[in-house]
Amino acid sequence: MVTGITVISSYLLAFLVGSIIVRRVTSHFISDIKEKPDEKTLRLGTHIGICESFLIITFILLEAYTSLALIVTAKSIIRHKKMEENPEYYLLGTFLNFSISVLFGVLLKLYLKI
Repeated sequence: MVTGITVISSYLLAFLVGSIIVRRVTSHFISDIKEKPDEKTLRLGTHIGICESFLIITFILLEAYTSLALIVTAKSIIRHKKMEENPEYYLLGTFLNFSISVLFGVLLKLYLKI
């Protein structure tokens, strides 16, 4: 029971912390972007980041490390046009979220001793 609560809490904390940090850090660079994203696009990015975090943490717990490359590749292909326009902004957000998710995944894996 406690393990289940710990796992769920870790996922939720990773989603929350990741969303806050990515939003705060990338907000400093929005003024440099030619086409500023509207609020709907920012919310969509947050939801994509949450899905990304879920997959990253799950892949780490399952020791499916090569699958982590799939996430970055898929996101790069899907956002190719946007990344051409503002590569630093999108790379910063992606790598920040990726790093935070890996950190939470590794810490959870160490805690669970799996």
